[in-house]
Order: sequence, then C-alpha cells, then structure tokens
Amino acid sequence: GAGALALAVFFALRGLSLGTLGPGVQIFSALGAGPEVRFPRAFAVLGEGLRLHLVPWPLAADYAVNHRADLLPIAWTDPATLLGLGGIAGLLALAARGLARPGPAAFGAGWFLLAIVPVSNLVVVIGIVQAERTLYVASAGTLVLLARALIALRPPPDGGPLARRLAFSIALAVSYGGLSLLTLDRNWDWRSNEAMFQDLIAKDERNPTGWAGMSDELRDLGFVREAREAAERAVARAPGKAATWAALGSAAFAAGDRAAGRG
Repeated sequence: GAGALALAVFFALRGLSLGTLGPGVQIFSALGAGPEVRFPRAFAVLGEGLRLHLVPWPLAADYAVNHRADLLPIAWTDPATLLGLGGIAGLLALAARGLARPGPAAFGAGWFLLAIVPVSNLVVVIGIVQAERTLYVASAGTLVLLARALIALRPPPDGGPLARRLAFSIALAVSYGGLSLLTLDRNWDWRSNEAMFQDLIAKDERNPTGWAGMSDELRDLGFVREAREAAERAVARAPGKAATWAALGSAAFAAGDRAAGRG
C-alpha cells in the first residue's frame, strides 16, 4: 500500500542522494565491478560501519579505498567482511522477528537496514566506496537498539542486585560519557585543514587526499619544497587522480618550476 510505496521511494532516493558521480564509481568501473571484488568489499565496509557504531574510533575524513583500485580486493574470510555478513544476518533476523512481535529492537534493526542497504554498493554502485556519512541516517536505528538494551539492563525500582546496578551504571557511563569524549576528540581533528590532513596521513599514509591537501597547506604557508614532496607522495599513491597532479603542479609553480607547473 502507501507505506510500501513510501519505503520504495525512500530506498531509491537514499541511493541516488549519494549518486552516480564520484571516485567510487570510477574505481568500480575500472575493475569492471565484478562480484568477486564489489561484494566482499561492500560487506567489509558494512562490517566496519557496524564496528564504528559500537566503537566509533578511529574516524577519518576520507578513506584511501575511495581513490585506489589496488586497495579494493578483499577476501571473504577477512574479519571485516565476516563481521559485515554476520551483522547484517543478525539485524535481518531481529527485524524479521518484529513481523510477529513488533517492538523497539525490531524497529531499530529495520531502520538500520533500510538506511544502509541503498548506500552499501550491494544494490547499486554509489559515488563512494567508504564514508562515515553513509552511517548518519542508519545511526538512528543504532540509538534505538542502544536505548532498548539500556532499558533491558535498567535495575528495578527497588534497586535490584548490586551487580545489575553496577552493570547498568557502567553501560550508561560508557555509552554517553564515552561517546561524548569521542565527539570532542573528533572535533579536535577538524580544528583546521592542516590538522585534518595530518590526521588523514597519520591514520593511513596510503591516502592520496591527505598528501595532496597537506601539499596545498604547506604551499600556502611558504614551505614550497615540503609542499612538492607531499604532492609527489600524493601522485605516487594515486597517479590516476587529477587532484594529486593539480597539487603537484601548484607546488612546482610555487617553487618557480613553471614548466613542471604547467605540465
């Protein structure tokens, strides 16, 4: 009926919102988007997303796999892929249970699946391979599941056993206090462009975006030699990415090498 139609429209718009443009599409297209590459990687990204919902650390503004086709292949037996397969199977079972016994847990699981599947590269190839922003809408379902778990753990009005009260207090402190501290830590990584690019390189030195961005920052600060070195590292990591060559050209031009800058 109308509900099913609304869900279908949401499913389509959710996938299209992250679009058919971007580095992920180019990478998958370059590899022919074969199932032996696309599906294990998609489940691995889902596994990493599930882990980040439980332990949101470390977080990164960008991931190297979005820009490097050589990083895409992953085995079905990789821990992240297995976590993705197991996690999705568990959420499907929890959501299916809601057909007979509706409740918050089934709703949270269903919401998560509805939000994540269209942007998982399992159904359609979207504009990215891995990005934290694909988890934002899905995280509402995670919060429902977390709240349901805390309610189930909550001691009775008379206090209940000491062990249960301690477990509830610890869970509450970790879920709220821990996540708040991680938010502050995340904000620190975004305090400036330079800090963000340094963070990218520190978490994965294979990421060309970090090196290209750092090159631009160093160039603007007048460190032209260091800027060129950073740009050369960016090109070495992603020679097919236009932004890395643009960074190298800008750095070379700033260093006075106008021929290289124009090239």
